[in-house]
Amino acid sequence: MNLNAVNRSVTLLSRLFDPAKPTQAYLAPTMGKPMFPELPAPYFLRAEPEEEGVSSAATAEFLRKLHKNPDLRMHGITILHNGRIICEASFGAQDVRIPKYTFSACKSIVSLCIGILCGDGKLSTDEKLTDIFSDRVTAVAKMRLGNLSVEDLLTMRTGILFNELESQTDEDWIRGFLNSAITGEPGITFSYNSLNTYMLAAILCRKTGMTLSQFAGQRLFAPLGITDYFWETCPAGIEKGGWGLYLRQEDMAKLATLVLHGGRWNPDPQSGKTSIVTPPASPENAETSNDTHNSVCSDTQIIPEDYLKNALTAHAEAPKDYGDFDYGYQIWVSRKDRPRAWLFNGMLGQNVLIYPDTDTILVSNAGNDELFQTSPYYRIAEDYFAAPDARAFRTNAAAASADAPSKTPRAAADLRLALVEIRQHTEKELLTAQIALAAETAAAFSATTPPPHTSNEKQGGFFAFLRRGRGNKESREPREKTPSHTPAHTHAGTNTSREITVLPPEAAPFLDRTFTIQPSHTVVTRTQDAPDDTAVIPSNAVGLLPVVLQAVQNAYTQGFVSLSFSRTITENPSSTIPTEQLLVTYREQEDTHIFPAGVLCMKYAPDGTASIYGKSIRSTCYFRGIPFRIAASCRFTHDEEHRPVCILTVDFPETPCSRTVKLFLNPTPHANGIPDAVLRQEETPGAGMITRALISQKVLLASQPLIGGTIDKIDNAYLDYRVRRMLAPELELKSSTAGQG
Repeated sequence: MNLNAVNRSVTLLSRLFDPAKPTQAYLAPTMGKPMFPELPAPYFLRAEPEEEGVSSAATAEFLRKLHKNPDLRMHGITILHNGRIICEASFGAQDVRIPKYTFSACKSIVSLCIGILCGDGKLSTDEKLTDIFSDRVTAVAKMRLGNLSVEDLLTMRTGILFNELESQTDEDWIRGFLNSAITGEPGITFSYNSLNTYMLAAILCRKTGMTLSQFAGQRLFAPLGITDYFWETCPAGIEKGGWGLYLRQEDMAKLATLVLHGGRWNPDPQSGKTSIVTPPASPENAETSNDTHNSVCSDTQIIPEDYLKNALTAHAEAPKDYGDFDYGYQIWVSRKDRPRAWLFNGMLGQNVLIYPDTDTILVSNAGNDELFQTSPYYRIAEDYFAAPDARAFRTNAAAASADAPSKTPRAAADLRLALVEIRQHTEKELLTAQIALAAETAAAFSATTPPPHTSNEKQGGFFAFLRRGRGNKESREPREKTPSHTPAHTHAGTNTSREITVLPPEAAPFLDRTFTIQPSHTVVTRTQDAPDDTAVIPSNAVGLLPVVLQAVQNAYTQGFVSLSFSRTITENPSSTIPTEQLLVTYREQEDTHIFPAGVLCMKYAPDGTASIYGKSIRSTCYFRGIPFRIAASCRFTHDEEHRPVCILTVDFPETPCSRTVKLFLNPTPHANGIPDAVLRQEETPGAGMITRALISQKVLLASQPLIGGTIDKIDNAYLDYRVRRMLAPELELKSSTAGQG
């Protein structure tokens, strides 16, 4: 056991747990990812579900189940059947088209690269680590590591304790791994550790003289047409391997297709499953090009078949509380009592599910608290797509029947409605989709029902509503509701007297004001030689970037300074009426983030259910020089004490993470020391995931001599309290208006 490494890890955690002081990292920030093109050319052919024997109604039902489950926090899903994309769904403010941080799902991609290397004859799965790194292994380490092999790395059976937490404080990960203590029985006991995958990346680098990104780019990604990717590296410049890869859902689907077809690319054109189209040369032909992709000839074997067969075989039994899968070669394999499935899995809900018995692939991203496969997602997906008699395929016979066409338009309209419901939408968008569904329902009903005896002119109720909807184009457009509030601003620079009503009156108390942290309620620091009248710098660890991302990037905030809201007027290209927009300025010690935010409104139905309408606005912010796409929205309301509240939500669509900032205004500030405002922050994924991860690390360390007794005394409830305090800080703020000091 490397006591220095453990001590550094504990110190880093204590720094993270202190919200009153900026976290000081042991290592420099990782190299920032690039800004990827946002709208890639399509690669797979698209098809309506029924064209591939899948029920649109069941697909819509599946999406709604995912959306309504609060524990899943779905971001997006792409469904392929018979090699064609039959559904792409973005949830909330997310977008399935942009590259996403995959976390451990990229371990399976490392395995594919190792398979190619084995096929080249440059590596064998039974090769020993002590032979590969003979120049780095001490005599003591050689005895301890014994016969640990490449296969033990692939199957997570090394028992090495040097893990992700310790890697945050160590510049030499290979040394840390080779000199680490071991738990369990090496080569036998399953012990999940992302540094096993890192060592596979290091082995590939040593065997080929290339980085993992270079090797994967040439041998795996290029043949599949994958061009937009980025893999983070360790301080020595070797890819992290077990995490750190950004990749699009559609590109993950290509890799899953490769696995599904036994490592071959492309499928045989005569099989009827050729699904690849040539990326169009320009956006003009992006939706019309269906030419067969010929960059790789049919039947090209990219991954050796014998290696892939071993990779898709369970070699290690995972703990039952991990979920329904055991472990192959960095790929999860369904247990014997479940339908056949293979899985690329990353924490927080990053998944590639492959169902070979139905030729179905589900690529999904989420932002939940899941570490392995314990959420309901897997059983829901299994119920709909895993077997030939699953829910999504039960209408196949009906689809082939004579009366199926009259049912398909309604099912298709319902699927389109579901796609609107699960993403951020305006009231007009939802109403348009609902009217389309109602029209298809009525058409199906009228096709099977004799006309009534009463004349159309006198017929009322539901059919009268449809007649109005089938009139001229103007009558089909949903009407905008008359605003129930006084407009927040009137634009005087146009030839119209119409008023702008984008910002509701509830926003007024927050506009053109700056809310600054109060030094008297925080720990403050001064420079040593600062004069007495120098303004103090309030010390804190509060920032806009979620703490999980700060830790992953080694890019910690140096503390919150202020938050302000203003409005801007922008010209609307589609209208003579300009648009009023909310502008947010979130200032930290080292960065100032200025970005627009969409305004959301909540409306209540007669039955008391609430609906939120509106959309986030996308932009880019830089955190310690690293660019992140964000999608920001604000909702203005009041709390139970009738205090004005602003709820700012900032999603980071390239990652599973979101930040929520709540600003509460006090109606009687300064009375009895009451501050002008209180700021509370939250983030998702949140405390549940981090607490479980730390407890699992505590269990491992508690089994070790010298430190085990001390580690075991840490109370789990206290650990959870410290985590929640770190992720949900509260600051007291003072306010000033424009022109005030």
